[in-house]
Amino acid sequence: MTLLRPNRILIDGSHTLPSGLNSGVQRVVRNTCEYVPQLTAGMRSQVVITDRDGFCPFGQAKPAAELKLQKLKENVLAQMPKSYVKSAEFVCSCYPSRKLRSWLLPQPGHKGIFKWPLKTYEAIHKKTAVRGLADVGAGDLILLPDAYWAHDVVWDSVSAARNKGAFVATLVYDLIPLTHPHFVARGAPQSFLEYFKQAGRNSDLIVAISDTVRDEVQQTLGEVLPGENYCQDIRSFQLGAEFSKTVGSVRPVVREIFPEDAIEAPYLMVATFDPRKNHTYLLDAFEQIWAQDSTKKLCLIGRVGWLCSDVLDRINAHPRLGKQLFMINDASDAELNYCYQKCRAIIFPSIVEGFGLPIVEALWHGRYVFASDTPIHREVGGNECFYCELSDPSSLSRQILAWDASQPAASPSRPSCFKPLTWRQSIDSLVDHCLDSYAQSRMPSNSVRRYRSMAA
Repeated sequence: MTLLRPNRILIDGSHTLPSGLNSGVQRVVRNTCEYVPQLTAGMRSQVVITDRDGFCPFGQAKPAAELKLQKLKENVLAQMPKSYVKSAEFVCSCYPSRKLRSWLLPQPGHKGIFKWPLKTYEAIHKKTAVRGLADVGAGDLILLPDAYWAHDVVWDSVSAARNKGAFVATLVYDLIPLTHPHFVARGAPQSFLEYFKQAGRNSDLIVAISDTVRDEVQQTLGEVLPGENYCQDIRSFQLGAEFSKTVGSVRPVVREIFPEDAIEAPYLMVATFDPRKNHTYLLDAFEQIWAQDSTKKLCLIGRVGWLCSDVLDRINAHPRLGKQLFMINDASDAELNYCYQKCRAIIFPSIVEGFGLPIVEALWHGRYVFASDTPIHREVGGNECFYCELSDPSSLSRQILAWDASQPAASPSRPSCFKPLTWRQSIDSLVDHCLDSYAQSRMPSNSVRRYRSMAA
């Protein structure tokens, strides 16, 4: 049976591509935008961004104003005059306040007090920018892999295209703002609920990043959209693990923490600083470890998120900071790749995840992994990880001390033939789901039944 194929595939990266961010969701989006065009030979594929005017091609030659806007979004402080940075540092030293510092001296990916000027600058630029809008409709497959809870303007364009006959596939990463609202900022659960409803109403296919999230989506859609028509085709795929592009140097400060031939290499945790990542649990476990062996080292890598001032204060005031405890908030992909290779082992004690990308990244690098015992971590890590109880930090400290005593090598490699998916393999699976669902949606009902019986 000849399967129907879309004439064109549009991959939307509205939130991620202009941002400069590249962790978690953004890593998925960037790999999707890179590999879908490579994996859909014979079909036109185009990366787009969406605003209230519709779908706009992305990646063409950019005018100077657009490049400047992108650099500002990536790291606004780096684009400010040195005189401003010195003045802001002086003010923050006179009035020590973490909130004031976050506003005046925002970290990469954050905007601080520049949030509103940047919005104004972006609005002015959009009015003057000349873009070619894509006429989207029948025969088009629109793939939505981005963070649409943070970029909700996409839905008007998606709804209009779908009304013209376009097929819409949406990636869902997790339902944490709904299932664990205490881990997100105030107002986030309601915003996320609106996003989730829009995804349910405007999608022909929803693809989750794990079986666990797929099952949650299937259950929750009916609860939040009772009596409404919503997407019935809900599937899952697994994320990739390797760093496809790690061009760049590794700073001396990172090499000092992770030297080439370390007798005592640091344990590593890679995660944004926010409550559900469970840094407090890890620090409690390492206090127990340091009580028995003061030479053990721990490095925490991740950008500063939200609701984390208490753990940051604890780290910055810790007597072992810079000796056995280290924190890096601005690691590049090249540096993160280096740290994975040189660390003693990986620790990921997160309370709830949609997937747990650091687990497969660690396994890809052949590192031993200590992870919290949750259903999603069991799904992702299988028998390749050590699992610790979330209710008791000593569960982790005991495992690490026992394991550490049995591993004389500085950075021991995990002896296993298991290998996580590459990003190309991961996105290939996503593409297969999209093309299969598109074909089924275009078949008469009797043909769909026959097709499914053949596939089975």
